[in-house]
Amino acid sequence: MILKFNNFIDNLNDSFKERAILFYGNNIGKIDYCIKALVSKKKQNSKVNVIHKYTDEMKPGDIEDVIEKNSGGDLFGNNTLVILHLYSEKLSKEIMKNLSNIKSKSLLLIIRSQQLNPNSLIRKHFEQAKNLSIVPCYEETLFEKKKIIENFFESENINVSENFKLNFCRRLSNHRVEIENELKKVFFLSNGNPNQIESFAFTTDSAYFDEQEFLNSIVLGSVINEFDSKFDQLCLIYTDQISFTTILLNHFYKMFKIKSFLADGVSKSQAISFLKPPIFFKYRLSFEKQLDRWSIEDIEIAIRKLLIGRKKFLRGDISANSYFQNCILEIVSLKFNSTFQ
Repeated sequence: MILKFNNFIDNLNDSFKERAILFYGNNIGKIDYCIKALVSKKKQNSKVNVIHKYTDEMKPGDIEDVIEKNSGGDLFGNNTLVILHLYSEKLSKEIMKNLSNIKSKSLLLIIRSQQLNPNSLIRKHFEQAKNLSIVPCYEETLFEKKKIIENFFESENINVSENFKLNFCRRLSNHRVEIENELKKVFFLSNGNPNQIESFAFTTDSAYFDEQEFLNSIVLGSVINEFDSKFDQLCLIYTDQISFTTILLNHFYKMFKIKSFLADGVSKSQAISFLKPPIFFKYRLSFEKQLDRWSIEDIEIAIRKLLIGRKKFLRGDISANSYFQNCILEIVSLKFNSTFQ
């Protein structure tokens, strides 16, 4: 059964009557928005176990095992939501075959997929079945973009003009994650100051920049000149993102090593001298400030998120770009999302 996005959001309770729901499309942000809304709604009424499975890590027979193990709920009677990340359709037939095994209301299978062509077997199956739902997630309309902008600034208790909203809508892409990342970036750059938001929102110039200086500014949480344009420039090229992710990982590994030395009683100066290659003297002061700003626990979170981001790039996951952007913004603000997906 095909459900439109708005109908799905307005009738979340009806979704729990289904055995499974398939979300697909090129707007990965809208897909994740639907899934988060569904999980949140379910948690309002009962305790829920959320399990993530990835088809590129599964072999034949695993789908049946997952459904069988989670159909009866856990020892405490909690419901289970299995979120299946579908990266290819090699397991589609096995998925369709085992959907009939979902007989318990305590289990809901959520399938998260990229774009599926009209001839896709699993797409056709969900479209035609009465006890299954499929939600296409395509690009945001102008109305939807404006609504996202309004909700964001309302949540931050910031008033912006109608003219700003409309002009900003026209600048933004039609993909939800990119829209949300752009809004976060503008908010960070302006420090939440309504008077500065518009000036940051429409900065588009780009120029050559010192990569290490830019990296230091990100980890230090300080917004250097033209941060906006440099950030945009970095996010344009796929290979640059992979390269920068690796550079950031190496940087945080160095910080983790120094923090470990400090915990063992080694002085900061001596610990830094152990690094090979050494920190260039031009960036030494900035590096020391970064060490003061970051706890070893936050460094571990950053490393974990960057590793997940690199894995997404290597998989060819369409959410890799948006995940990378969000990860950078979280590092700048030192406000991490606690979930790792």
